[in-house]
Amino acid sequence: MTIWLVTAILVIAMLLLITERLPVDLTSIGIMVALILTGILTPKEAIAGFASPAVITVGSMFLISKGMIRTGAVGFISQKVLQYSRGRPQLAIVLILTIVGLASAFINNTPVVVLFIPIILSLSCELDFSPSKFLIPISYASILAGTCTLIGTSTNIIISDLSAMYGFGALQMFELSRLGVPVALLGIAFLVLAAPRLMPSMHNPVCELQNDSHRRYLAELQVPRGSRIIGEDPNSYFAQKYPKTRYSN
Repeated sequence: MTIWLVTAILVIAMLLLITERLPVDLTSIGIMVALILTGILTPKEAIAGFASPAVITVGSMFLISKGMIRTGAVGFISQKVLQYSRGRPQLAIVLILTIVGLASAFINNTPVVVLFIPIILSLSCELDFSPSKFLIPISYASILAGTCTLIGTSTNIIISDLSAMYGFGALQMFELSRLGVPVALLGIAFLVLAAPRLMPSMHNPVCELQNDSHRRYLAELQVPRGSRIIGEDPNSYFAQKYPKTRYSN
């Protein structure tokens, strides 16, 4: 009976996660509540995961990445990559994947990717390349490099905890490096060569908000009842008021 209950909860959870009828966090909490109400887990067992080193590590890494964004570290990295790439997108992506790989070996890969998304978007405007060609590669590069050390990914930490719990001993910091480093190097080299050719090229709407002559704004105006501009064409009206500005609706 327990197996069928767990299977039913998992199926319902997967449907909710796929359809997004409920927020992801609400679905996750609902799974925990369902396991408690059905007696599959005790309340103590249900909340024990919040004390897991993997959960605490991932949460801490998000704080670090947010701090780097707020303190201007993201902008500093963008400028340095722009400086050393000398206007060449291919060299820029090599530098970014290298930095992502080194960072992901010692910082959880999820906040590293979160940290580099605005960098990719910013550089795509400066160097005129499609960010869609490089957003997925940085995610893969962080996953590959995360296998090189114990703290590179939360999965390694969980496995180390389970290994110690069952008497096999915890993993050492660089125990996975002998296999992880060659795999990461080969994978990142493949991404550098294949990503520009295989990934789709899409327009970056962020570039329209940059501070240049082609910058576009999205504005919403409320016309009060009885206004003299009711019935007028917005394009012609604003073109007369501000002839040097382009409008579209």
